[in-house]
Amino acid sequence: MKKSAICILLFCMCVLVHGESYKYGPVKNYQGTQPVGLIFQVPITTSIALLNPFTGVEHHVASRGGQEIRYTIQEYPIIANSYVEFETSESNPFNPDRDPIILTEIWARNLRPGSPLNEPPISAGFMPGEIEMPREGFHISHNGLIVPTTMPREILIRELMETPELEGYDVSSIIEERPEEVVYMTQAVVPANEFIVETPSPYLLVDSIEEWKFKLTEEWPDVHIRPLTLEEGNEYLAFLKSDPLEGEPYERPGFSTKFIPSELYIYGGDNDPENDPNKSPDDAGLVMVWGGDSDSGERMSGWALDYGDPDLTNCIITVSVTPPSSSSINRISLGMEDINGVKRHWWWNVPGIIPYGGPTTVTIDTSMTGVGATNPPASGYNSGGGFDITKVQLIVADENANWISSIGSPAPGGTGVPRLWNYWHNIKITPKIPGGPNSKWYVKYSQPPVEVDEGLINGWDEKSFYIMPPMMADDWKCEDERPITDIHWWGSFVGWTQPNLPKIVPSAFHIGIWTDKPDPNPTPGKHDGENWSHPLTLVWENVCKTSAWNFAGYDLDPRDGNPDQQKNEACFQWAQLLNQDEWFRQKPMEDGMPNVYWLSIAAIYPANTEFDSPEFYPWGWKTRPHLFNDDAVQILKSPNGNWPPVIGTTLNMYDCDPIHINEVSWDLAFELTTNEPGYQDNPIPGDIGGPGFVLVPDRKVDIYDLAILASNWLMTAP
Repeated sequence: MKKSAICILLFCMCVLVHGESYKYGPVKNYQGTQPVGLIFQVPITTSIALLNPFTGVEHHVASRGGQEIRYTIQEYPIIANSYVEFETSESNPFNPDRDPIILTEIWARNLRPGSPLNEPPISAGFMPGEIEMPREGFHISHNGLIVPTTMPREILIRELMETPELEGYDVSSIIEERPEEVVYMTQAVVPANEFIVETPSPYLLVDSIEEWKFKLTEEWPDVHIRPLTLEEGNEYLAFLKSDPLEGEPYERPGFSTKFIPSELYIYGGDNDPENDPNKSPDDAGLVMVWGGDSDSGERMSGWALDYGDPDLTNCIITVSVTPPSSSSINRISLGMEDINGVKRHWWWNVPGIIPYGGPTTVTIDTSMTGVGATNPPASGYNSGGGFDITKVQLIVADENANWISSIGSPAPGGTGVPRLWNYWHNIKITPKIPGGPNSKWYVKYSQPPVEVDEGLINGWDEKSFYIMPPMMADDWKCEDERPITDIHWWGSFVGWTQPNLPKIVPSAFHIGIWTDKPDPNPTPGKHDGENWSHPLTLVWENVCKTSAWNFAGYDLDPRDGNPDQQKNEACFQWAQLLNQDEWFRQKPMEDGMPNVYWLSIAAIYPANTEFDSPEFYPWGWKTRPHLFNDDAVQILKSPNGNWPPVIGTTLNMYDCDPIHINEVSWDLAFELTTNEPGYQDNPIPGDIGGPGFVLVPDRKVDIYDLAILASNWLMTAP
């Protein structure tokens, strides 16, 4: 439950009481220009990472709030420089559960409005009386605690260095242009545990009715959806109407657009769209309704997804949009706003690019700019100077229409009265999956997941457990005697869609390597239903307790019509670095021919795990289209009836069940790497290939290399 009233701190923290003081800042908090004569509550959005030098722990400080400001004489671009102060020492390190922090804002005249946020916040002062701060400001914690700041204090710039409260702060970015200039300072002493939050994750998925409802009812600091206010909408409209950097203007020639605040509600989807006369969307999403008979003309409305200030570098933003079939919508836009209010937006023409009556999936590649960053390509693009992709506070969507009351259709799940509306669904923000292993390792065998599109993985998860069957396994080819020094694998939790791990997770993973029992009549890539290769004898095992994980994307389950088909499951990658005495080395190869082994990976859960809990989502190993040899298999039992398998356990074919769809083999996603370079990483100069190994080095320079060289020379000679 959020605290809605201003709370009074019930503890005294007038001074920090231990250790050396550490200050972080200045960080640009706010920059903007306000009209003369009006009192405006300037938003305070502090987001600073502070590092405790004695513990090595980094804390992410986040707060929101406001400060009333009024220009009395003329408009000036204003900037708030933010600082965080805390105390720590080797003998008494900073403890966020016990200790306070000080939040400081220095309000000054911005000399570089619109400058990139990674540049120093150069600023100067105001002449006395040019601005007023009618009352104290406030900071809001992630739990809703509201802490007032001190009344704004006026400080002569030439006295900044002598101000006791600012001792040790870097105020060198504030320069003196006139002797009388002043800046304003506000401070708040706050409990650290109220203002330190987990570093925001950039990744999310909202696709079910439950998730849409939750996002619409939540409040900051939780991820939430809200309509744009009239002030925000007018600000966005001014930005969109400015000259675009690329493409055509947002506003149509001869029209004057007006912003109308919207109503938002969640629609659960139509279970029988074929019989729906209004062709309502068939999955859950957000309905935005706005305007009425008195609002005829070119109109615009919008909503925002507010989720802190995560780093969206190298991400893919995906959303589906469905303009109604009977509609006067002529444009939609989608973009971002950073914590300083700087905007970056794309817009698309309707129905020229976004057709009426059906869903269109729109994607934005945040690593790019311009109209080419989107699919479908945008009609226009604009970006404010200094936009910071590493601190995105809002994802903003809007729609534009020329409203005529006789045109329109009732919104799905609404009152039945024709109004302007649009439907948004399946919003995802995913990382672009990097290819290949960690750059400091060498690939020994690679069978990674297969992407259908950025952040969309072709496959599903097969449950794999150590304490009980099934245990999953897949075969792989060992072509040299370099050791396996680390292991990478991909998996999901059945039914789990969020980009963070669920509450109940494995405490470890059991990794096994088995010898191979080949299929006597192999048909690689096809399952003949009669014979199949399978793991034979378990020869190596390791219990991985320190594996690291990262979010890798979302599944696109190919099992059409299968009752086990899952939608939008979150996929994760795990990596385990092995100690030297744990490395796997294959037995010597006979006549230089590769060996085939099987890899098994199974989740180990703590003994007290509640498997029937609604919060339990079972772990599964990620499947992928067939790459090598035969089907991956489920190990269902061991011949002696003992489970789990131990070193020396030997299986027969009927202990295993192959994984396939319509007799087409499927494999599992993993990668085996080593810290030793292979011969191909540094071959003998001139070694190109040999018989049966065209263009693959064979460890000697001979007649075959010369023949390939001559052939290439003949093909390239004039």
